[in-house]
Amino acid sequence: MAHPDEGYNAAAHYLSELDQDWAHHIATTGPCLHQAHPAREPYEALIRAVAYQQLHAKWVI
Repeated sequence: MAHPDEGYNAAAHYLSELDQDWAHHIATTGPCLHQAHPAREPYEALIRAVAYQQLHAKWVI
């Protein structure tokens, strides 16, 4: 699995090349320090989201 910094660096490079305003914002803000720690496995989160949507759907007649 790739190190999180590699993903950030690739995204920052892409956005910096895309637009001068993005480049300035990224240079000013610095690297993303957020480290996600998912509470659930991806499959479990997907199943819960689908079930929630099905149980709480608003029907339009």
